[in-house]
Amino acid sequence: VERRGRWLVAAVVAAALGASCRTRRPPPTVAAQLELAAAALSSGRFDEAADRIRVVRQQAPRDPDAAAWSSVIAEMSWRDDDAVREMGAAVRAAMAAGLPADEVAELRGRLGDLLFQAGRWEEAAAALQ
Repeated sequence: VERRGRWLVAAVVAAALGASCRTRRPPPTVAAQLELAAAALSSGRFDEAADRIRVVRQQAPRDPDAAAWSSVIAEMSWRDDDAVREMGAAVRAAMAAGLPADEVAELRGRLGDLLFQAGRWEEAAAALQ
């Protein structure tokens, strides 16, 4: 009987601890986090937006929107190579996700623009084909 009592107490304690550790709300989606970053950026809070996008990029490394936003932040920070790399990742992620051709074309066009701005004209021409 004493043995059962200990197991019962252990089970009750484990259940209580588990209940107190449970998340009451699901974490924000990638889209919701990117919307918060966009709002921060449009309000002039660049560092907050960059931090949010960096976190989303780490949490969702294959998300084309997260990569595209990461490219925007890199471009705004005058980090051309990072902007190109992130937009390239956005294009690859969009293709892997099977996004519609017009959405992939928009990302490829943006990649071409970034390559052109960085003085990488041959790569820009290839990206736009």
